[in-house]
Amino acid sequence: MSEYLEPLKLRRAIIHSQRTMGPTAVLLEALYRFQHHVVEERFPDAFAANQVTPIIALQAMPKEVRGSYQNIGPIGLSCWITLNPNAFRTGGDMAETLAHELVHWYCDISGWGMGHGNLWQGGMRKIGIEPADDGSGDHIGYDRRWHDLHAFALALELDTILLS
Repeated sequence: MSEYLEPLKLRRAIIHSQRTMGPTAVLLEALYRFQHHVVEERFPDAFAANQVTPIIALQAMPKEVRGSYQNIGPIGLSCWITLNPNAFRTGGDMAETLAHELVHWYCDISGWGMGHGNLWQGGMRKIGIEPADDGSGDHIGYDRRWHDLHAFALALELDTILLS
């Protein structure tokens, strides 16, 4: 357990500074709250197993790249979700991409692997988003479960924060 103590301290320091300093602090705080809500509501077994949710980063990328998930170390301690703020027109779009990347994280910590295969598609259905079955990662439909999560994102005022 001691080999995880320093990375865990560093992770906490990164998230604390993100949430309290700089021009993106308000947006990142809202995204962390949304992430916690999604995991708590749709993947409670991850919290039961004491999994650590990913660090969220904002990074300008080519406009066609909306977000990405990376695991660069011990699972949970060095997991990152990177979102491209230039790719989103609304806070709802950003929340949807964050949820998409959280399904990649959930598949990773569950040992299901990466990509947009059948297990990932099942995770997307668990959050209420119907994925295309061609492996593209596209979203083709939504149900009540997603609408409930989307309503939570709107209550966080992601649209207002993103556009300010």
